[in-house]
Amino acid sequence: MGIAAGVTYYVIDQHDGGPSFSLSAERAEQAVQAVVDECGSDVHEIRALDYQMTVVTRAKDNPDHWNEVVVQHRYHKLTNDGAASIQPEENEYFDTTQVDWDVITPGMVDEAMSHLPEGDLGDLSTHVTVTAIDEHTLERYYWREDFPMPRDLEKYDAESFEFFHDITPDEGRPVMEKMIAAAPLATVRIYLGHDYGHVSLTGNTDGEILDIATG
Repeated sequence: MGIAAGVTYYVIDQHDGGPSFSLSAERAEQAVQAVVDECGSDVHEIRALDYQMTVVTRAKDNPDHWNEVVVQHRYHKLTNDGAASIQPEENEYFDTTQVDWDVITPGMVDEAMSHLPEGDLGDLSTHVTVTAIDEHTLERYYWREDFPMPRDLEKYDAESFEFFHDITPDEGRPVMEKMIAAAPLATVRIYLGHDYGHVSLTGNTDGEILDIATG
């Protein structure tokens, strides 16, 4: 076990030989469940690599702060030591118990794989990131263009808000809340890379594919 600033690492079995976190739904679920059992299910971000998973989770002893836990290899031992380097916004988290990892891997990983250039894959790297929906993602993929953003409630006073948006803040707030509630739990980003190129896929925990880029 070694400790670095803000992160606690558990290096248990360097030659595990089992499936990677990023390619096995079962193994990803087991690692996340270990975090849930210790810290609860409120999570801002999960980063699943081949043999390492990093989870930004709400601090058990201080719900206003977030810890970053790194799990490596087949044993899932966790700690609350170490704050996340970037603290999420107050509403930027999701409930991990509502995430179906079969939708992500192999489902969305297979979709990304189908867009890789043909040929000898060489050393394939796979990164899967699941992140709470933020305002930028809402605006880009899910927000109605004719409706004000939540930040406008703070940007304008009540009179100016009504002048610019033709509705009162009291009329706008419940519609905003309904739109936010209807958005998926989190954004899913998958990166696959090998000697011949790479592909980046953006989707969500509902399995919807939003964008695919290759290079």
